[in-house]
Amino acid sequence: QILYNIKQEYKRMQKRRHLENSFQQTDPCCSTDAQPHAFLLTGPALPGTSSAASSPLKKEQPLFTLRQVGMICERLLKEREEKIREEYEEILTTKLA
Repeated sequence: QILYNIKQEYKRMQKRRHLENSFQQTDPCCSTDAQPHAFLLTGPALPGTSSAASSPLKKEQPLFTLRQVGMICERLLKEREEKIREEYEEILTTKLA
């Protein structure tokens, strides 16, 4: 469940960055900081619903920051790598014995 939430939050943050970048490219004379961001959904969407179905005026808090998601993913990858190395060493030892 936590991993699912992390993945969803990461996707939302990437989408938000993409929207902000495309907004800057279409209207370079205006700063995006001066524009209202009510159309950007920053919170988790309910399972089975699309972001278009939820109210664009409702601004929700994200579960994690992009930095936190990066740190969590890095830790998960490191743990997985350690597990794979342990399994590899065990198999190698068994094969060589």
